Amino acid sequence: MIHTEWCFRWSDPDFYDLTDTLLTKIEENLRYRKVLGFETGDITVNSGDLTLIKVCRQLVPLVFPLKEPDEKLALSIKSRVTKYVHVVLSSISACWI
Repeated sequence: MIHTEWCFRWSDPDFYDLTDTLLTKIEENLRYRKVLGFETGDITVNSGDLTLIKVCRQLVPLVFPLKEPDEKLALSIKSRVTKYVHVVLSSISACWI
């Protein structure tokens, strides 16, 4: 269900393809993985001047190719990635306890 023109309920089955696209784009780019917290090991790439929100802005046209780039879409991606990384890291840490 779309709440507004820009905000998606990522967990809605109608939008699973967006989550899949988002994760695929992150997986394909080592720098994105590093900045977004998916890569925490010893890797040689650095984040350059990329910040979390800058990466999210770069992901907007990759995930939403038919939409005009918009700060709200970047914030929506940031929210989804932050929540996803938190869930994954919580799951991993629970295995170590």
